Amino acid sequence: MNSALKKARELHIVETLTLSRFNITENQREFIVDLENRTCTCRRFEHEELPCAHAIAAIDKRKLPKHPFCGRWYLNSEYKETYKGVIHPVGNEDDWDIPEEIREIILKHPNYKVRKGRRQKERYRPSSENYVAKRKCGRCK
Repeated sequence: MNSALKKARELHIVETLTLSRFNITENQREFIVDLENRTCTCRRFEHEELPCAHAIAAIDKRKLPKHPFCGRWYLNSEYKETYKGVIHPVGNEDDWDIPEEIREIILKHPNYKVRKGRRQKERYRPSSENYVAKRKCGRCK
């Protein structure tokens, strides 16, 4: 969300179509944001249920708070509701009483082979995330 906030400051609102619809330009491309229906032509607003940079620019233009435009899944109350249940400990596996017919059904994991080559050290970044690699010379490593 922070990268979207930074990007929204650089966007230009071409015109206000209605009170809830805006035409926004980014790199000679036009995006239409509808705040009432929570949609944007870039599709990030409805897929992630978080305002994209274009929607944030429109929200800032109307001087509205941003949190009502986030999906309910991102609210603290929903987070607390999700994890309010009690999880009871299972105990030691040796103490479990498993019937024979179920014991036969239990699947064993396949033998895992270690792949050749160097393991990945960093996560794969999605294309939506802006990232600039820091480059250093051979002496500065």
